[in-house]
Amino acid sequence: MNDRYFDQLGSHLARKIYAGPKGAIRLAVLTRDLQEWLPQADEAPLQVLDVGAGLGHISAWLAAKGHKITVSEPSPDMLDAARKKMDSAGTPAEAYWPLPLQDLPAQGQQFDLVVCHAVLEWLADPHAALAHLRSLMRPGGGLLSLAFYNRDALVYRNLIKGQFRKLERQQLAGVGQRGLTPQQPLDPRELAQSAINAGLDKIHESGIRVFYDYMPPHWQQLAEEDQVIREELAYSRHPAYAPLGRYLHWWLRRD
Repeated sequence: MNDRYFDQLGSHLARKIYAGPKGAIRLAVLTRDLQEWLPQADEAPLQVLDVGAGLGHISAWLAAKGHKITVSEPSPDMLDAARKKMDSAGTPAEAYWPLPLQDLPAQGQQFDLVVCHAVLEWLADPHAALAHLRSLMRPGGGLLSLAFYNRDALVYRNLIKGQFRKLERQQLAGVGQRGLTPQQPLDPRELAQSAINAGLDKIHESGIRVFYDYMPPHWQQLAEEDQVIREELAYSRHPAYAPLGRYLHWWLRRD
């Protein structure tokens, strides 16, 4: 298995995810979390690295808050889309790095905040990537915003759909070069242990899409998007429902 990049899939990603409720929920939870978990606004702007920044949604949001952003994205098409998004908003990044995660430590820079959303599940060795991320964080309190595809949620969705044979065969990974189902769904317990081993301390967590993905399509179509987002935010940290999020958002500190 090799790392998967999104060359020539930017428009597909924008249409499939960010043009509907799935992307709106993801951005609502992530930006709510960042707003609450980031240091107070009256402090100096943070030096931020957005790893695998995709279309640049989070980079642009952080830049609008006054933080200094370095964007990294190995797909040229996606990097260009992120650059255009930030330039059009009048908040260009400090730098744009066309590099995969594994090559970033060689740049010799460390950051107050590293953002890594929906990246690990596309890597051949996601657990090893945590050590790379730690090396990019400023010693003495560098922060990591980590969002990843939750294997538990994928198992549960297959259970309620009665796809037991698929589970028995462990057919959970996405296949093909145009699909958007990640190739490496992550077990949260295994990843938590890898984070400890890498010297990262988990402080906060939220679930992303804790119920929307389980709704029958008919009910999804009937539901008002703003109401769905409101309830997703309300239940995203509930101890019973947060672990069911299709993605999990962790806030970690370099110990």
